[in-house]
Amino acid sequence: TFTGYMAAHVYEMPGTYTVKLVMKKNGVQVGNPVIETITATTFSGTTYYVSSSDLVANDTNLGTLPSAPLKTIQAAWAKIQPNTRVLLKRGDSWTITGGLPANANGPVIIGSYYNSDGTDSLTQPKPKIIAGFNSPNGFIFPLSKNDWTLMNLDISALSRSVNTISFGGERTLVFRSNFSHLLQGFSGVGFPGGATDGPTRLKDRFVIDVNITDTASTNYITGENFAILNSVLQRDASGSHTIRLSGADAKTLIAGNDIRSDNTHDVVAVRGHLIPSPSPTRYRLITGNKLSCSLCSSIVDLGSGTGGGSLEQNEKL
Repeated sequence: TFTGYMAAHVYEMPGTYTVKLVMKKNGVQVGNPVIETITATTFSGTTYYVSSSDLVANDTNLGTLPSAPLKTIQAAWAKIQPNTRVLLKRGDSWTITGGLPANANGPVIIGSYYNSDGTDSLTQPKPKIIAGFNSPNGFIFPLSKNDWTLMNLDISALSRSVNTISFGGERTLVFRSNFSHLLQGFSGVGFPGGATDGPTRLKDRFVIDVNITDTASTNYITGENFAILNSVLQRDASGSHTIRLSGADAKTLIAGNDIRSDNTHDVVAVRGHLIPSPSPTRYRLITGNKLSCSLCSSIVDLGSGTGGGSLEQNEKL
C-alpha cells in the first residue's frame, strides 16, 4: 500500500496484479476508486549470460546457458535483437573502450544473475561496467531505440569525462543501479529527430532506485512522462545544476529523491516552452524530495517559461 502523491512499483515477478487508486481530500474519499489490472509475463525471448570470472566463459560459446557464458559484454551486445535479455554475473567487472549503443528496438533487458541456474541474488554485489575511454560528448549507453531496461548495474568511469545514458527512445526504464565518477548521469532528446520543439514529445522514461553520485554535469530531463523516483542525485562540480527540467519535458514527476549540489549552482533548474510553442511545457510535480545545497544561494531556480507545475512538500536543507 502506498500513500501520497507518489505511488510507484516495478513488478519483477510474473503474475496478474490488481492496482486500486483511492483519492482522498482531508481524509474523505473523492469520487470512485480507479482499478486497473496489470499482467507481468514471463520473459520468453533469448537470454545471454556473461561472466568475466567463470573459467569456462568464452566468446565462442553460444552464451545461452549460465554454465557456458560469454566472456565480454561486446560479444553479448552483438547478439542483441528484439526480445533479448543480457545478464551480467554479479561480482564481475568489465572495462569497456567504447559506448554500448542500443542497436535494436526491444524489449531488451540488461540485468544481472548470480546463481548457477541463472537466477539472481540481490544481496550480491552488482556487476560493474567501467568506462575506460574519454568522450565528453559521448555516452556509455546511447539509448536511441525503444523498450530498453537497464537494471542492477554498477556503472563508473576511470575519469569523469564520459556521460552515462542518453535517452533517445521511448519506454525506457533504469532501475536499481549505481552511477558514479562520471561526467553526467543522464540526458537525451525530448522530440523526435532531436528537434528542440514540435507537436509531440518522446514518451515514457523512468529512473527508479538509482544512485547517481560523484558527477560533474547536469542531469537533463526530456520527453513526456519522465519520472525520477526514490533515487539519489549528487554533483560536486561548479557551473551547473544537479537536475534541469529542460523545457523539452512535460508530465514530469520528481518524487521521493535525495538531490544534492555541492557547489554554488542551484539543485533544480526549471525551464519551459510557453504558448505559442507547438508543445508548451505543462504538468510537472516536484514533491517529497530532500533538496540540499552547501554553497548555493537558492535551492530551486524557476527561470522564465517554467510552464505549469508545482513544488510541494520538499525538504530543503
